[in-house]
Order: sequence, then structure tokens, then C-alpha cells
Amino acid sequence: MSKDCNDKVLLKALSKLTTTFAPLKGEEYYESICRYIVENFGFEYSFVGKLDESSTGMNVVSGWAKDKPITTFHYNLKNTPCDNVIIYDYVVYPNEVSKNFPDDRLVQTMHIESYAGIVITNKDQEPIGIFVVIDTKPIKDKNLAESIIKLYSGFISSEMQRYTVEQNTNDLKNIAYYDPLTKLPNRLLITDRIRRAIANQKREKNIVAICLMDLDGFKDVNDSLGHDAGDYVLIEVSRRIENIIRPEDTIARLGGDEFVIVLGDISTPEDAAKVLLRVLHVVSAPYNFREKIINTISASIGVSIYPEDHVDDDTLIRHADQAMYKAKENGKNQFYFFDIKEHVKVRANFRALRKIEKAIDNGEFELYFQPKLSAHNLQINSMEVLSRWNHPILGILSPNEFLPLIENDELIYKFDEWVIRESFLAIKKLKKKNLDVSLSVNISPKKFQQTTFVEKIKQIASEVNIDHSYFNDIEFEITENSALESINHTNDIIYELNKMGISFSLDDFGTGYSSLTHLKELNINSIKIDKSFIFDMLHNSEDMAIVNAIISLAKVFQIEVVAEGAESIEQLLMLLDFGCDSVQGYTIAKPMSFDNLVVYLENYIPDPRLKIVSKNLPRRGDFELLLAQSNHKYWIQLVIDSINRQSLEDAPHLSHESCRLGKWLKNNGKKYFSKFESFNELKTIHKKIHKEVNLIIDLLEKNGYDNQEEYIGKITNLKNDLITVIEKLKQEYSQKRG
Repeated sequence: MSKDCNDKVLLKALSKLTTTFAPLKGEEYYESICRYIVENFGFEYSFVGKLDESSTGMNVVSGWAKDKPITTFHYNLKNTPCDNVIIYDYVVYPNEVSKNFPDDRLVQTMHIESYAGIVITNKDQEPIGIFVVIDTKPIKDKNLAESIIKLYSGFISSEMQRYTVEQNTNDLKNIAYYDPLTKLPNRLLITDRIRRAIANQKREKNIVAICLMDLDGFKDVNDSLGHDAGDYVLIEVSRRIENIIRPEDTIARLGGDEFVIVLGDISTPEDAAKVLLRVLHVVSAPYNFREKIINTISASIGVSIYPEDHVDDDTLIRHADQAMYKAKENGKNQFYFFDIKEHVKVRANFRALRKIEKAIDNGEFELYFQPKLSAHNLQINSMEVLSRWNHPILGILSPNEFLPLIENDELIYKFDEWVIRESFLAIKKLKKKNLDVSLSVNISPKKFQQTTFVEKIKQIASEVNIDHSYFNDIEFEITENSALESINHTNDIIYELNKMGISFSLDDFGTGYSSLTHLKELNINSIKIDKSFIFDMLHNSEDMAIVNAIISLAKVFQIEVVAEGAESIEQLLMLLDFGCDSVQGYTIAKPMSFDNLVVYLENYIPDPRLKIVSKNLPRRGDFELLLAQSNHKYWIQLVIDSINRQSLEDAPHLSHESCRLGKWLKNNGKKYFSKFESFNELKTIHKKIHKEVNLIIDLLEKNGYDNQEEYIGKITNLKNDLITVIEKLKQEYSQKRG
């Protein structure tokens, strides 16, 4: 080919480089050049290779072979034409290449006869690659081949350097913005994505869900199967979630087994919930790691919603994190939406806790004491230690105002230690006044389970310099559930403090999960029946049966029984008759300050009603009358309260034969009391009161409440008449009994 023809061909090729190939990049750019050369200059093969770091090998990254692209491969340069290219910058072998390079397996396999190659250099003239054209036939125009490789080498060099810089930049971006294991965005990038989603929300007026996900069971997989298994799970979780979320949504890995999912452009929290249900489903599906099935992975997800939670991106993630822990607390494998109202409440609780702590330091708390009546001598031999907050503004606050706030907080340790210290000081003062009483001190479950509990008791005892003999009059009350959390631990503590003289009582008995075995295993001195059973036992036969059974059970194990919550003489007398050792409640005395306690103890006289009523009280087998009387009073009061509220929903008609008193009159009452004159009188007044009350209910429902005061007065008079006749019957029975 003449020089003029060569020039025209090269100009055409140059035009292609600056127009058709210009928009292309990287391997696509190289392939287009190689293809053009093969199709327009008569060569069979053309390729571009990148040298490895040692320049002893080359990775062929792109090329063209006759009518198809070349598959990438690695090429060892030793004893090859390409090796000479590195030495001489460029070479052209018009023929006999197979003969001259017998050790080049590629040349031999492909039966290469001609070869032209040129080195690709960077800006520092260091070799970074090779551009080659080869053929199975000899080269006819050596000058043209040389011109071609020189023309294209400069463009390939520029693109290779540009592409390398771009890749390095991308690699740096990947390091900065992407997690190396899962290839997901990292914390830095997800923060930017959240900001973008928020900005879009402001334009589109939709909502954004920030979902923080923590894997349940991941640590166990790591510990039992190794970190390779853990890495596999993380990668697989990432893949599964990417496959179910929308392209506009983002999942990122924060680190460890924590992920963030950003759901943008959604309308309601329910839309987020639908996506998260699918996330929970795919995450909890089994994983197959090296033929071993892992089915213990699930996810706990916390969700914060913008703009409902109108805070910055960091706070949204933090709120989602708080909600995630709620999901874990609720049983895992679920999602939980951050509750702004709850968050405000938590912050308010935090401020309240700090105020309580300050109040302890400022001496604003004081002990109160509620006496317990001994069934054995009707004297006050012990009392429960309670607490009150002398608030500078709100006045005296009961424990219900502050204990629920601190019982699950670390502050309970400090508060309990204050109570114990003040109780030790109180028993010292009582003993100095020659008041022979004992104190029951409540210990919180959290404090009781503290590993240093015994040591702290001994420390406080030393600090207040208490006479060790006084410990015989100190009892610690612990809740049933905290005692049974670890029976061995509980008994160890009891054993150590028993050696000092301190005894133990099981509080709120009946509300937890005690059994005969537990009572036998625990080294306790007494149990306290929960007041919920005492409150309604005169109206609820099941509660009465439970109370009776608990007292009988305790006697078997030689454990004393205390009943709290006795608020009527009838309750008190029934408890004493059941065999209860001590009773506590408002019918005996309300909680009082230390100074008032001293006055109360020094002037105590048993309530006269105990003696009067006890004389007229039937024996154990005849307690049905007392129960029936109380039940009847309860029904009458219910009717009166309903009339006052002008709502009769809670005031049912009650037949004189179906009520408890009516059944007693018909059965045991008739059997044991019918010979008394007042028995028939009771039957008459009982029937009358039912008839009149039911008639009044009908009139109120029909005519309204204009005459309600008159009706209430009439019912009250009938109730008083009934009580009078019952008391008369008791007196007759008592006189007969002698």
C-alpha cells in the first residue's frame, strides 16, 4: 500500500478515535479499537493487556478475535514477543513468529505467524500495558502495522491512565462509603441517604421510615460455627433484603450485625410495616452454610418515622435503635415503632429520678410504720416499715407516687440502703424507749438480687453501730417472685443474715408461682397473704377458700402467717378465727410517723369492738352468717351507689332466695338458729328488703331519679333494720352457747 493510501487509512482511523470511540470507556473502549483494527486492517487478532505488578505477566482485559470478543485471560510474558515489547518499547515481526518463539504456548496453539506490539506507559513513562495485533499470516505492510500500533497506543494509554484513576477513586469511595464485607452502604453513606430522603419528603409531603435492624441469634452462630459462618449470614441477609426492597430504598450495614433500612416515599407507617413483615420473613428463613442448616437467625427492628419524629438524621437512628431494643424486649423477631409520647414520658421519668435522688440526699424522705395485730394476745408486737416523701411543694407523698419510678432503676439500690439504715436507727430508738416490738423492712427484688447485698447489710449495721441483739427484731420482707428466681441464692442470703439474727418473710404470697416444694425449700419465718385476697374475701368464696388454704398450708410447715389489707372488723375476725398469726390493715391502724408510733404504742388499748363482736360471733362452722351478712351489705351499698350515679347497670335484681343470706336462712340457718325468736324476724325483714329494693329499682328505671333521695333513705333504713335483727340473733345464739 502506498504512503498516500496509508495516510488516508490512518486519518480515517483517527477520525473514528475522536468521534465514534470517544464516548466509550475502559474495556469497552479497548474492544472497539481492537474490533475496528481486525475488521478494517486485515489482522485476525488484536488485544489490550495490563501488566501485573512484577511486569512478568499480563492480564488480557479486552480484544477481538476474527468475529467475536476475546475472553479475558492471564498471559505469562517470559520468552514471548510481548516480553520483547517491554524491553524495546515496540516490535514488529512480519513473519516466522512461531518459529522464533517456540516456548510461547499461545503463539504455538494459535499458529501465529506475524506480530506487532507496543508498550503502553503512564505519565512517568513506566510500562503499564501492551497493545498487540497478530495474525496467522505474514504481515504484508510492516510500516502500516507499525503506524497502526503507534497511533492507537497513545489513546489507549490515556484511557488506561484515566480509567485507573477512576477505579482508584471508586476504590477510595468504596472504602469510605461502603462496607467491605457486604458491599452495602456504611454509616457515612446512609446518613447522606437519610438526609436526601428527608429533603425529598419536604418536597413530596410523604413520610420516611428509618428502620434499625439487629440480628437475633447471630452471636451464637459466630461462637458455635466460627466467623466464616457469621460473615456468610451477614452477606446472605444483605442479599435477601436487597432483593425485596424497592430500588429507591436503601439498606446499609452499620457494623457487627446491625443494619439500617431507609424506606422513602411512603404514605403511612402501615406501608413500612408491610415491607418489614417481608424483611422479617426472609431474614428468619433457614441458611445453608457448608451443608449445615442454620435456623436460629431472626431480626428485631426499631422504626422511627419522619416527620412525625421531627428530629435530625442522627437522632432518627438513635430513636430507631431505642425502638429496636423494645422489639427485643417484646420477644424478638418483630418490629416496634418509636413512640414519641413514650419517649417524652421516659425523659420525664429521668428528670423525676434525678429529683428523687436529690430528695434522698436532702433528707426529704422519712419512715412511716403500720402496726400489726397479734392474734395471740391482741397486742401490737410488730409493724411494717413504709416510706413517705415530704415533698417541699406537694406535701406528703405515698410510695405509689415514687416507688414505681425507681424500682427498676439503679436508684433503688440507694433508696433501699437508706430505708435499711433508717430502720436500724428506728429499732435502736424503740428499744431505748423500752418498746418491745419488731420491724418488717421491705427489700426490693433488684436490691435482694445484688451480689453485694449481705456485705452491704453488714456495712450499714457497722455504720449505725447497732446492738446485734436488736437484729432478732428485724425482719426483711422479700417478694415471692424475687425469692424464687434462684432458691439457692435466696437461701444463701437468708442463711448469712439469719446468723446475724435477721429473719425473712415472703411478701405478696399467692400472687406469684409458689408451690409446696418451694415453701419447704425456703428458709423463711413467715408469709404475708396478699391484700388482693383479703379485700374481697367476704364477698368471694374463692378468695376465702384461698386464704383459708394458705393459712392451713403455712401451719403444716410451721410458718407464721400475716394478712395485710384488713379494712373491716368482719375481715379481721374471720382472719383471726382462720388461725392467722398477725393482721395488718386500716381497721387496726393507718401508717404513721415515728413520733406518732411511739405515742400509739405507749397508749395502745385493743379495739373494744374486737371483744364485743367476738363474744357474739358464732364458732368456726357458723361463719356462713357473718359472710352472708357482709355479702348482703355489699349488695345494698352497690344499689345505693348506683342510684347516686343515676346508673343502674351495676344494681341487679336479686331474689331473696338466691342471695347468700337467703340460702343460709334456708339451710344451715334453719338447722341451727330456727329455735331463736329473732330468726323468723330475720326471715321477714330479709324478704321485705329484697321486695322493696327490687321495686325501687323498677320505679327508677320507669320514672327517673326525681325521688332518689327518698328511695335511698328507705333502703338505708331497711339495711339498718336488717343489721339490728342479725345482731340480735347473734346475741341470742351467744347467750345460748354460754
